[in-house]
Amino acid sequence: MRHIFRRVIILLLVFFTVAGGVLLFTLLRAKEPVSYAKMEEAGLPVIEMTYSGQTMNELHGYTSEMTLPLVRDSITPLDGQRVLTGYVRTYGAVITEISYEVRSLDGQELIEAQTLGGWNAEEDNIGLTVQLSGLLKPQEEYCLILKLSTEAEQNIFYYTRVIYGPEMKTQELLDFAFRFSRATFEPETARQLVPQYLQPDSSVTDSDYSKVNIHSKYAAIIWNGLNPQLSGDRAVRVTELTPTQMSVVFSYQVLIADEAGEAHTFQVREYFCVRWRGEQLYLLDYEREMDQVFEPVRAEVNKGEMRLGILSGGRDSAQASASPDGNLMAFAAGGELFGYDRKTGEMWPVFTFRNVGENDARTNFREHDIKLVGCRDNGQIDFIVFGYMNRGIHEGEVGISFFRYDRNSGRTDELFYIPSNVSYQVLRSDLGSLAYVSSGNSFYLIYGRSIYSLDISSGETVQIAENVMQDSYGISSDNALIAWQEGDQVEDAGKIHCLNMDSGQIHEVTAAEGEYLKLEGFVGRDLVYGIGRTEDVQRSAGVVMGYPLYMLAIRNEEMEIQAEYSMDGIYISDVAVEENRIVMSRLRRGESGEMTEYTGDVLARSTEAGNSSAGFVKTARDDRFGTVYSIELQPKGQAGVQYRLSEGEYRSGELCQIVSLGGHETEAPQYYVYTRGRLKTVSASLSGAIHEAFDEMGTVLDKNQEYVWNRDSRALYKTLKLPAKETVSAEDSLAACIELMLACEGQDGAQVREKLSEGDSPFQVLSSLEGYKTVDLYGSALSHILYYINLGSPVLAVTGDHTGLLVIGYETNSVTYYDPVSGQNVKLPMKEAEALFSRYNNAFLSYLR
Repeated sequence: MRHIFRRVIILLLVFFTVAGGVLLFTLLRAKEPVSYAKMEEAGLPVIEMTYSGQTMNELHGYTSEMTLPLVRDSITPLDGQRVLTGYVRTYGAVITEISYEVRSLDGQELIEAQTLGGWNAEEDNIGLTVQLSGLLKPQEEYCLILKLSTEAEQNIFYYTRVIYGPEMKTQELLDFAFRFSRATFEPETARQLVPQYLQPDSSVTDSDYSKVNIHSKYAAIIWNGLNPQLSGDRAVRVTELTPTQMSVVFSYQVLIADEAGEAHTFQVREYFCVRWRGEQLYLLDYEREMDQVFEPVRAEVNKGEMRLGILSGGRDSAQASASPDGNLMAFAAGGELFGYDRKTGEMWPVFTFRNVGENDARTNFREHDIKLVGCRDNGQIDFIVFGYMNRGIHEGEVGISFFRYDRNSGRTDELFYIPSNVSYQVLRSDLGSLAYVSSGNSFYLIYGRSIYSLDISSGETVQIAENVMQDSYGISSDNALIAWQEGDQVEDAGKIHCLNMDSGQIHEVTAAEGEYLKLEGFVGRDLVYGIGRTEDVQRSAGVVMGYPLYMLAIRNEEMEIQAEYSMDGIYISDVAVEENRIVMSRLRRGESGEMTEYTGDVLARSTEAGNSSAGFVKTARDDRFGTVYSIELQPKGQAGVQYRLSEGEYRSGELCQIVSLGGHETEAPQYYVYTRGRLKTVSASLSGAIHEAFDEMGTVLDKNQEYVWNRDSRALYKTLKLPAKETVSAEDSLAACIELMLACEGQDGAQVREKLSEGDSPFQVLSSLEGYKTVDLYGSALSHILYYINLGSPVLAVTGDHTGLLVIGYETNSVTYYDPVSGQNVKLPMKEAEALFSRYNNAFLSYLR
């Protein structure tokens, strides 16, 4: 018994000793000063590639491996012997190893890998000369991953694509872009060169210098008397390259004097798409964007407004927000965030990666953005920084940082960080649509096609919805409500969910039996959606031709019906929600059940103005600079600006929670549209993606970054030869077309008719082509599908439940199709062919080799 008693006493002593130690440690820890520090300086090297002595494609390092298909910023040409050249700008970092890998574009196949030697670690600029192996095929793209190790960082990854070929016109294409760009600064040279390449359009204004393009007037292209002075060199980035076509972006700065003679700095982005054909050069597309560099030390307030100047993105280039009491303001422009005290007129920097007075390529690299979340009466400013992190604790990473700035202390806390493995452009396509902090201190965002809620206090994360595509959700004008519909197809959408992010409450609208819902968006805070009957879905041979709606409904945030629109025999085929207007395209059902176009209609709704950035961002006309923008800081006639230059202090490690939201993988089809040197949009529809790319000479890739459409150089005319086949009845023409497509690739089509009779759609049957990718081109314009014929793939046009035609050729002004009923090739003028296929809703299918 004494032994037991002694053991109990010992255990109690141990318990109180440990508890006391924990309490003492907690008290001591609570008294420790919170450590804030200035943002760490940039420390990663930069790699620049060269081609024929021309520096190009500045590569910035990533400290973790990225998802290869979703990092697609540049392509570097190799010389005819597959030699890659460039150099490493060390910025004082000690390089310990340099290696590289060459992989397929999807990253799955390793072509070659080597560790390099023979370089001098003492040099500030280390030259690179890499002889790539003969395993590379001419005129085929590969992904190149350069890897550096330094004394401070074990693995740093740099990405570009590479291509080579003996017949490539790379130098000629690049030289033309340089000649054109230089000529815009030299009136005498410009008169001889520039006008012949323009395609002027009278509807394009020549007084807005923020954007000019190939359709602008000649005077606007040559700066319309602004007399810019080039400041520094042009940075070159090649974004697309084939043997005869190049897309390239020049980035540079110019100085332009105002009417008082004072020079201002402007950042210019100049894009070219140039083609070589038949010993001639053609300018296919051109665009020049210009943004005034905001210089806070020179900021002035006139009648309560502070001028930002020329902005290429218009109102969307700037954000502003004020606290509810109106005393504190914040505004973001040019990748920087500033605060403003309306009572004192004091302005100061809240966040920037740049170092004032330094021209460092690493801190000036603009692959990030700021989203201003809001200001509070207590002096707090919430904001997120997303994209590539130029410096600081996350340098070399891509992610989303949520910051809270405190006006009283002048310090900033990073509350959480979401790492990502995709490029800034892909991340922006997600996050640009939703970033909201609720009154309950929860942060809502869309990431990887999922909607998340993150509790800022606890770090708890909830996935609210997944597989939410861009065309299946909508956000209210004040960003406080988000709605999304279920189902991959419209006819499967039996529910619409509407989340109030302030209350956390989710309302649902459920379709009646045999009906479907189609989300159209918001007018203010009112939800707009359509209702259709599944029996009315327009189909032909299993291909959906349209989703007519018999009613349009409007509900408030409590899901109470505000209005319903319907008319007997009239159906709604398309809806566009434009601020406070709802524009409808309509169909009329005839006595035999067919639907034909009918006059459109418009509904107008009154909405309350919200506290959005648009209310603070103003536009005006300037006699010299055309359209300019400003931020309304003060009621007219009140105090101006006193700029206080200071470098803020940050705390990232102690409070910051690392939140993992997974990757961007999804089973749903996704098409990435690249135009004018950047990602334009991501679409679930291939025809929609092609439409976005067509006018801007763009490229469409699938989620594995395989090309599915490209407005590249195609032959001026082409007609495919089909295998011989007997004529068939009209009822068998669809099957005959698919059999011919299979026969073109040497495959058996014996089961085509059986599969169609069992209810398989033409897409499903055509997907039996082994080793080929079937593409659904439903809704694509006739001119868009010629790309596939140029590649050697016939295009099926579904014209009925059992009927079809095969498009097999084109010339400049005509199209040829094969009619399996007559067994003849039929050539039609382009306009007549467009009218023919539009009657069947352009229901096209094809395949890629």
